[in-house]
Amino acid sequence: MTPYEKLSLIVTSAGVATAVGVLVVYALQLREMRKVTQASQKSAAAANDAARTAKDTLQMAYRPWVNAEAAELVQPLQFPPNKRFYLLVDVRLKNTGTAVASDGLIMSSAEPDYTPTLSKTYRRACDSAREMKAVKEKNTPWETGFVLAPGNNLTVPVGMGSDDITSEQVTRGQFYVVGCVLYRDQFGMNHHTQFSFQPTGPVTDPAAIKFRIAPWYHEAD
Repeated sequence: MTPYEKLSLIVTSAGVATAVGVLVVYALQLREMRKVTQASQKSAAAANDAARTAKDTLQMAYRPWVNAEAAELVQPLQFPPNKRFYLLVDVRLKNTGTAVASDGLIMSSAEPDYTPTLSKTYRRACDSAREMKAVKEKNTPWETGFVLAPGNNLTVPVGMGSDDITSEQVTRGQFYVVGCVLYRDQFGMNHHTQFSFQPTGPVTDPAAIKFRIAPWYHEAD
């Protein structure tokens, strides 16, 4: 091998070594950049999760909770065979939360104490309330619902008829007042409370019926 060839080989080898070194450095830099990027992404995801958790906690802690505390008879109950079942009660609502409830709406239905029927109809009041709310929002440019401040009460008269409750079920006190309250919190989120009342016992006087909170058919969000 001539001196020139040796020199060319040395130069070429040095160039290859340099290129390999550059590639190694680039690969290490790229790996570190990926680590930094992944760490940044993890940090951003953790920050977003923390922000969502804080928001959810705030919305749960500082929000209205509208409950139905009592139902009182307003006028004598009408029922078969003389008249169609019709009940008018005053439902007392209370906001036990920490914020104002707005755009509130309440509806109720009378349901017989008969499981095959109730299993299909106990959400009827909430379905009707949501339909009514949608109609109002579409046709009325201003809010028409009630506003209830924290700790305050509101009494709302609610009437309901039924073709499913017999005179025997009335006299035995075997029917429910199942109602639904829709309202909105300060964050613009919609909520609902479903409630249920039943006579305290057999109905002996249609003008003196007392109601208690039923042990089932309740839900809230």
